[in-house]
Amino acid sequence: MSGRVCPETEPIFNDEFFGGLHCVLNAIDNVEARRYVDQQCVFFGLPLLESGTLGTKGNVQVVYPHLTESYS
Repeated sequence: MSGRVCPETEPIFNDEFFGGLHCVLNAIDNVEARRYVDQQCVFFGLPLLESGTLGTKGNVQVVYPHLTESYS
């Protein structure tokens, strides 16, 4: 499956989709998308392994809802 995970694709990446996951791994290259995925993970209580780049900097962060700081 390919496609963006964003508000416009919520009919595809909906409650059933996120509810069937145990965790989320991502490698996203823009802040807006990172925040969206982070918000979904917090809402659904899913651990997130967040990774990506911003310019020349790399980022890796483990986000566990309500235990660690989230991206947004």
